[in-house]
Amino acid sequence: MNTSFFIAKRLENQDAHAFSATVIRIATGSIALGVAVMLVAFGVLEGFRQNISQKVFSFAAHLNVTTFNGNNYYEEQPISTLEKGVAAIKHLPDVAAVQSYVFKPALLKTKEAVQGIVIKGIDANFYSPAFAPNMTAGRLPNTADTNHVTEVVISKKLANMLLLKPSDEVIMYFMQNPTRLRKVQIVGIYDTGMEEFDESIVLGNARMLRQINAWPDSLSSGVEVFGKNFDQLEQLHNEVANLLPYYMSAIKVTDQHIQIFEWLEMIGRNVDILLVLITVVACFSIISSLLIMILERTRMIGVLKALGATDAQIRGIFLWSGLKLTARGLLFGNVIGLGVCALQYYFKIIPLDPENYYMYFVPIEWNIWPILSLNVMTIVIAALVLLLPTRVIASIQPIKAIKFD
Repeated sequence: MNTSFFIAKRLENQDAHAFSATVIRIATGSIALGVAVMLVAFGVLEGFRQNISQKVFSFAAHLNVTTFNGNNYYEEQPISTLEKGVAAIKHLPDVAAVQSYVFKPALLKTKEAVQGIVIKGIDANFYSPAFAPNMTAGRLPNTADTNHVTEVVISKKLANMLLLKPSDEVIMYFMQNPTRLRKVQIVGIYDTGMEEFDESIVLGNARMLRQINAWPDSLSSGVEVFGKNFDQLEQLHNEVANLLPYYMSAIKVTDQHIQIFEWLEMIGRNVDILLVLITVVACFSIISSLLIMILERTRMIGVLKALGATDAQIRGIFLWSGLKLTARGLLFGNVIGLGVCALQYYFKIIPLDPENYYMYFVPIEWNIWPILSLNVMTIVIAALVLLLPTRVIASIQPIKAIKFD
């Protein structure tokens, strides 16, 4: 058995009532609390990123291909999906899905109220997996059947405002010359918690809007592109942009909804600052506890040196003690942190105001790599920090240490 490890283990059994034992418990608690807070912070941050990104992608995809037209975002000049560059997008290796759409402003009128909305017409190539998590009732419009071109999906917020529910019918007015109207049927309700979508966006059948605009099936307001990996958005943007003719542009979702993604970045920066502060406090606790242990064992250090023990061997005793302290803190921290995350994930204990946070409860996203990275990083930092106080051992002289009281 390693001599340093053996002595460290014996010291642990003898230090139960020493002052350093109290300090060690405090240090263990600070490490456990720090690890728990960092685990929860990682889970919540990743939860926000995943949930909010999913909500945005369900309406905006990763890229939006339109014509250069700054007059009216919701009524762009149409593009042809038969155009060579547009048709080639779906064959790019980094593309997961491509969907065409038609935007058109309209009014929903009931006996109780009138509400301005924007209807987004979808085709059979609509990427439903991205939108499905938003559905709370009913289904998506049937885009395959030409007999159901007037089916629409509205938000929960609009349904409450207009007192509508699935299977209800409502008049939709399109303000153009001449004014057009359609009686549409509510077939589903969605809810994202994001006002910019819930207050105005209605999903409908693109075929109905093309009929109103007198467009052929090959014309759309734009094309939305889903990539296989959002982290490679810039690369995907360049690949798509290189295919497009001069009068078309590919807009990244991070530019189209810049406020939302800047808000997510700000949350990430705040978490980084929190992690730095927690790490500093934990390091201070480890250093102070180890220094106290060394001071309490000054006479023992002197005796060991007098018996021929090297500084490295004596340093190893306290390194083992410090690492055990860190390991105990990690264990408790993981139990507490992952326990809190599990409680929130399964029971939704902590609610949120959707008007401010875009969701009804604090989100938790499970990702094994940040958890493993945090534990490894904590051990590495602790090992490096432990080297600092143990250097004091080299300055302890055996004769003075043996007399130390």
